[in-house]
Amino acid sequence: MKILRLFGTITILGFFFECSPGVKQADLILRNGRIVTVDEARPDAQALAVRDGLITAVGTEEEILPFIGARTEVIDLQGKLGIPGFIESHGHFLSLGRTKLRLDLTGAKRWDDIVHMVEQATEKVRTGRWILGRGWHQEKWDRVPSPNADGYPIHHALSDVSPDNPVYLTHASGHACIANAKAMELAGVTK
Repeated sequence: MKILRLFGTITILGFFFECSPGVKQADLILRNGRIVTVDEARPDAQALAVRDGLITAVGTEEEILPFIGARTEVIDLQGKLGIPGFIESHGHFLSLGRTKLRLDLTGAKRWDDIVHMVEQATEKVRTGRWILGRGWHQEKWDRVPSPNADGYPIHHALSDVSPDNPVYLTHASGHACIANAKAMELAGVTK
């Protein structure tokens, strides 16, 4: 018998079966759950089988039963929800979502590209609305902007194309930004 702590509850497992002939034994079975598959053809399931760290089968309890062997760890989800894991290495998950709602500046080859993107954005938003963007990186541009301060662009070209909309553009690292004159005026930034 095996005792497991899962979702704050203790589950005692004491049943083992032999795998059906021709079916590879799973290392892990999650059963008796509400499993989200992220597959439009079969959006949910009751159970799943894992072998060598990969999901090998998803389905009903009856469909997964043949994958249980003598060494299979079986976890009873007790009707709880099972969802795919959010596995990421430092991607700032929520920031990524916010970035998708802003101008994507990652493909800009030069400062002029960014100025042009902002100019196009001003045509699509009401006067006074903020224009936000992220992803510029001056080290990836094919030339240094002119004029510049230590290689960074000065706001004038940006301000010229967006005089009535505040613009705030965040560096790819998130550690720097460029703002136009309107944004600086609203923030109280003066000479």
